[in-house]
Amino acid sequence: MMTQKRLEYFLQADTISDDEYFELVEEFFKEYEEKKIRKFTNYIEDFWVLIRKYIIPKGRENKYYDFEFFYFPSFEFYPDSIDGRLLESANFWNAGEMTVFDGDVNFSDTTFLSWFNLAFVEFQGNVIFKHTQFKGKTDFVGAIFSKFTNFAHCCFVEESSFDAARFNHFVQIAHCKFERKATFNSVSLNEANIQDIKSDQDNLLSFANINFSKNITFRRVDMRNIHFTQSDISDVQFKECVWEITSRLHISEEQILKYSRDEYEMLEEQYRQLKKNFDSNKDWELSGKAYVSEMEMRKKRLWLQKDYYHWFIYWFYDKCSGYTQNLKKPIFSLLILMAVFSCIYYPIDQSIQWAIQRGIYGALPKLITIDIPKDAQFNGYWLIASNIETLLGSTFLVFFILALRKRFKQ
Repeated sequence: MMTQKRLEYFLQADTISDDEYFELVEEFFKEYEEKKIRKFTNYIEDFWVLIRKYIIPKGRENKYYDFEFFYFPSFEFYPDSIDGRLLESANFWNAGEMTVFDGDVNFSDTTFLSWFNLAFVEFQGNVIFKHTQFKGKTDFVGAIFSKFTNFAHCCFVEESSFDAARFNHFVQIAHCKFERKATFNSVSLNEANIQDIKSDQDNLLSFANINFSKNITFRRVDMRNIHFTQSDISDVQFKECVWEITSRLHISEEQILKYSRDEYEMLEEQYRQLKKNFDSNKDWELSGKAYVSEMEMRKKRLWLQKDYYHWFIYWFYDKCSGYTQNLKKPIFSLLILMAVFSCIYYPIDQSIQWAIQRGIYGALPKLITIDIPKDAQFNGYWLIASNIETLLGSTFLVFFILALRKRFKQ
């Protein structure tokens, strides 16, 4: 651990050697022991002075900003000269400089501390990267954020990774632009607000292997560009988000599908979680779309498992009712049923009129009454055909009623 006297040397020196730079990094920025650090007179202020004096210039020179294993104390704050509000400072930059990392940035296994809580500073201990532009590859893998963390209005030009990072407090990721792939895999989140994220379809954001809580909110986010592979999203709050919807809901994982049974099972579970999520928020339309997708993944999985009997049941369930989410399919199926059996009944007496009436009556025997002559009544094998039509017609009618109920459910 560096002494106060040695620290004063670095603060006053104009230049330092490579060995001294290594000493500063290893014995000051990477060393942390609360009892010893408290003996420094102006630890937070001196820390940021040395960051701006040595670390940032070295990063500009090498186009690589290396903060790996650093222990960061509280970020600094300066009062606004107009109304005294506390605003984020440049921290890494001098006053008036653009808040830009113009090379690769490595914050892997960095710890952002929170033990400095001075009563006269309102937000002491928070981590502020607001309005920062990261022009190179950005790495926050394994970083620990102990206090409120703000990444609002940041721009990530190259790939960025927050894998295995731990956010112990509220994190704000809002109005950010990701121009390349960004990953938040296996991240620990307690409370987060993720909103107004911009990314294109070729550069997806990955939130994999995360158990999201009810304190996580995605607001006005384009969900078509986000992966939630093996994450629990049952309790996530989705507010004003954009989903890819056709006859069903689509999540982005389907774009990278390799058509294996395990992948279909994983997608089935994700759609089930979304259905549960939308159900709890009484969003019946999205819940229905998610349910259709869940059934589609199950049907495809059954085909790969060569379970053709159950696959046929799901195929019939889909084609004739849209999994009871479609009002048109059961009616269309009923009309086809009447047409097909009318053709079947035509040979009975060679009468198109009676064939059509029999077809309608066979499909809806309790709803339609027709006066068929006694000698033209169903009998023998024709009675079997009529019973089959009645069974199918009743099934299609039930599908329609269920779809109608779900459409207007409240």
